[in-house]
Amino acid sequence: MFPRKGLVIFAAATLIAALLAAQATAAVTKVGASCSKRGLIAQVSNKWYICGLNSGPLVWSLGTLAAPTPASAITHPPLSMVGINTDPNWVDGGLDPAIVTLGPTKSTYQTTKIDWYTDKIGMNFIIGYGKPVLAPIDGKFVGFNNRNANYRAADDLGPFRQPFDDLEVCFESTSADWPKLVYCFYHLQNSPLLRGIDVNPLCGRSDSWPGPMRAEGRQIFATNEGIAPTNAAGIACGGLIGKSIKRGSVVGYAGTVADHSQAPMKVKVWNSKKNTLEKNGDLNLHWVQPDAFFFWKCYSPSANYEAGVLAYPFECGGFKVPTEQQVTTFKY
Repeated sequence: MFPRKGLVIFAAATLIAALLAAQATAAVTKVGASCSKRGLIAQVSNKWYICGLNSGPLVWSLGTLAAPTPASAITHPPLSMVGINTDPNWVDGGLDPAIVTLGPTKSTYQTTKIDWYTDKIGMNFIIGYGKPVLAPIDGKFVGFNNRNANYRAADDLGPFRQPFDDLEVCFESTSADWPKLVYCFYHLQNSPLLRGIDVNPLCGRSDSWPGPMRAEGRQIFATNEGIAPTNAAGIACGGLIGKSIKRGSVVGYAGTVADHSQAPMKVKVWNSKKNTLEKNGDLNLHWVQPDAFFFWKCYSPSANYEAGVLAYPFECGGFKVPTEQQVTTFKY
């Protein structure tokens, strides 16, 4: 054990060494300077630098991500930034900032009020009509609501819209990184997890939105949650409730609202603090802005996903789902 005087000398020496190391890092970490390992990150004067961001020589590049804010549950970027946030053009709009109770309240893509509406709880992924929608993280299928309709009448949220695809499928994370996290995709036209949709007439498309209740399992709304009451129409949809889904698996096919094809995603994350807006359900689940709360990368069976990284819910980076799963009638 050090005597008191020795402790003081040891602490001072440690501090000096740390300061010298920081100065050395600042001196060599600049755009174009050489670095040792692709994917390394460094912070200098509130700027993030990434080693080997582009193909070619290992040199530092200035990162495009700002340093994370203390308000976010993500406290630092991934150890490797290779492939992170490379496809942001697939996203527009986001949640109503007033409904977000954990992490950044505004989406990266929100600039004006027109980008969202009151109590909007989904981030819009702009995915081509009928294209497969992929699971961003391992989970299990916990609920659905088939609100597909031929049209939706004019209302506060828009003019007459035809057609109006609005199938929603929901999942609970089975990843140790994000226990209790729940996510849903909506405005889908079909899902391989519903064997009876558009096959059994009770689970077909209604004329006017939202039509009769055709749902099972968890139903997650802006400030409350519940379980759909059992009825013949819900059962007729043949939902594979409880089925495990791996990251990158097809969970649905993008639908359209009039001519606006999309597959919005909504995400709730568990946190020890209470969600004061929640009226019914788990008071520790919070809506987050998915694009600003998580980091994203294209799905690949061989890719490594650190704790704060989700897979983009669409084909990118050269990955394609199997041919038989490209068609909207595919079922598990």
